[in-house]
Amino acid sequence: MPGVAAAVATARRLLSEEFPETGAAWLGGSVAAGNVTAGSDLDITVLLPGPPAPFRDSRMYERRPVELFVHTKTSLEHYRSKDRDRRQPSIMRLVGESVVLVDVDGTAARLQAACAAEVLDGPEALSPDELASKRYAVTDLVTDLESSSSSPGSAVISSLLWQREVAAAGAANVRRATRFVVRHCTHGGSTRCDSRRYCPATAHVRRGPGQVRRTSLRRSPAWRRGPDPVGPDA
Repeated sequence: MPGVAAAVATARRLLSEEFPETGAAWLGGSVAAGNVTAGSDLDITVLLPGPPAPFRDSRMYERRPVELFVHTKTSLEHYRSKDRDRRQPSIMRLVGESVVLVDVDGTAARLQAACAAEVLDGPEALSPDELASKRYAVTDLVTDLESSSSSPGSAVISSLLWQREVAAAGAANVRRATRFVVRHCTHGGSTRCDSRRYCPATAHVRRGPGQVRRTSLRRSPAWRRGPDPVGPDA
């Protein structure tokens, strides 16, 4: 696509001027996905052999916003490990779902494939304790939402509930979580939970006044989406 091609050319000019020593670099984010707009920034991950890496920088280049994530091999692996621990594949997506800008010795292609495979595989399954904790957090917010009498309060709780739903059910169930909060939590003109409806994270069922039966949390191999992207200074 013309927009992507122009963005790639701009990114490569920046690299040649600022990081001529790089052996591997990737253009990720919305541009790599083909969703280019006039305001799209260039998310560029750069691999350097040593200092000044690692660092993160935001700048304008040729009238385009640029986010630079400059790593060494050690720092890149550190943030991949951090992604795994927090179940948010930020750096993995930046590298794995990218356009290779520079690849001197095959490192860029190898790391791109490795990160893409990790994103596809998803995180490790939650432990029983983690499942129970996330289930409790969601159902606790459902109770708060049911008893809320103010529109601003309900809006805040709905937002928190959506985030908890996504965190518990996984990124694959974002649409279902959104439908649950927006549609199933709307009743009689005010935002509240109709807990007879299906909740994608907890599948809770109304048993009687004030009683919610907590059933199994639905598992999903999908990565949880969170603030993107993480970088060396996060």
